[in-house]
Amino acid sequence: MAKLRALTNKFRKRTTKSSSGEKEQKPSLFSTEGIIVLLLALIIDMVNILLGFLDLLLIGLILSPIWNAVAVATVGLWLWSKTGQGLGKTKRKKRLFLRLSKRVALPFIGNSIPIAKFFPFWVWSVWGTLDKSPSSRRQEETTEPQPATAETY
Repeated sequence: MAKLRALTNKFRKRTTKSSSGEKEQKPSLFSTEGIIVLLLALIIDMVNILLGFLDLLLIGLILSPIWNAVAVATVGLWLWSKTGQGLGKTKRKKRLFLRLSKRVALPFIGNSIPIAKFFPFWVWSVWGTLDKSPSSRRQEETTEPQPATAETY
């Protein structure tokens, strides 16, 4: 019984509620989605570092807000879709707003400060959203496509 309780608690930590009420798993670091978004965040942060060097020529100060708006439109919306699940009570909305402000607004504001552009804010936000547990990797590897049956159509 204790093992079952430990497994259910471990599963609850990795799941979030969707707006329809069903539980939805966090994306795994080892999934295709996790790797693509992490690489995209890495590219965005590398360009922000380049723009940090261009701040000396004032080109970076002009291009940085535009580039960060693109980052919010891509990675920020992905973060919103993964952490913005289950809008319910006002207490939950407040907690959700604080979590999203930490995940989306902090990288946007942090990359607007010339010296702070050298910190990988977007990678940090995506890394915090992904499920890094080894069990999620094993689950991804062992999941095989099920054969189609008459009931699935």
